[in-house]
Amino acid sequence: MIDLDLWFPEDFDKKYEKYLEKNSDSKIPEPFFDERLENERKHLLSITNEEDFKHEMEKWRPLKVVVDAIYKELSPFLPGDAQIIKIDLSKLGLVDKQASHILMMLAYERICRWKISKSSAVISTESIHEYLGGDGIVVSDYGKFQEFRNKVNDFYKFMEDQKEQKFPPIKKTDTVVDTPEEPVKRTMVWGGETVSDLPLIDYNEATGKGEVVGKKEFKFKDGSPEYKVFNVLYSKLGKKVAKLERQDVLITGEFYKDYEQPDLAKKTLETNFINDIAKNIREKTGLNTKELVMNNGSLTLLALRQDKNPPKVTKYVPVWG
Repeated sequence: MIDLDLWFPEDFDKKYEKYLEKNSDSKIPEPFFDERLENERKHLLSITNEEDFKHEMEKWRPLKVVVDAIYKELSPFLPGDAQIIKIDLSKLGLVDKQASHILMMLAYERICRWKISKSSAVISTESIHEYLGGDGIVVSDYGKFQEFRNKVNDFYKFMEDQKEQKFPPIKKTDTVVDTPEEPVKRTMVWGGETVSDLPLIDYNEATGKGEVVGKKEFKFKDGSPEYKVFNVLYSKLGKKVAKLERQDVLITGEFYKDYEQPDLAKKTLETNFINDIAKNIREKTGLNTKELVMNNGSLTLLALRQDKNPPKVTKYVPVWG
């Protein structure tokens, strides 16, 4: 990288602006965000295809991600002072260069800028390069940035509301079962004695092979989402309730990384992912909806481990008389 340092007189900026006004149309683009939002609202209202609508939402998501990331680094106790912050673009989950394009747009909107040397009128490509990489981001006005972020979030909320109104989710009555935590009491006989009303599972967590005793043998594919989720559920048996909450299912099955937060735009995809895991586990093991319970995305395994609940053996001693 080459840094180019140019030295100008103190009143160069004013003279240069006057020159541009008289002789050139080459200026930094004027703010265009408000007009762009208004046009996009009209465009979204005209969309009738769900996939097209999702595509439009996905195009605007990077803006919200970058703006929220910057806002998290700002201090509300320095409202009148310029703040210089840094964000890690690699952790935002965006496609290459998306964040850089957003940062340049924020500069056009006069919301953020790169660092400028105070020692002289120095123009350096290094500060611009750092800015586009997430380092040396200068926010001159906390209140102005906060107002801009509110506009972004309001627009994203508008998109989500429109999506719900235009394309309401199809409710599947057979996928989410509202059942109490406590199972309905039944009985099963093992070795001539009543052991429990719950299925007994013999399972090897390393190989993924197992058996619901007296019902069905099964094997999970190594590394599959259902293999990872069932392993965690099985490891909880015999302790407290063997349950994974919705977000834990999504992270265990690797729909999200452990540091990622739920994305409202992906809620339908999340639900389908959890539904598929529950369906695959039930098909493999023969467990029913009262033994592997799904409730609003959480999964609960109501069963016993054979290694912690061995069958009782009755020994018969012959009597000679």
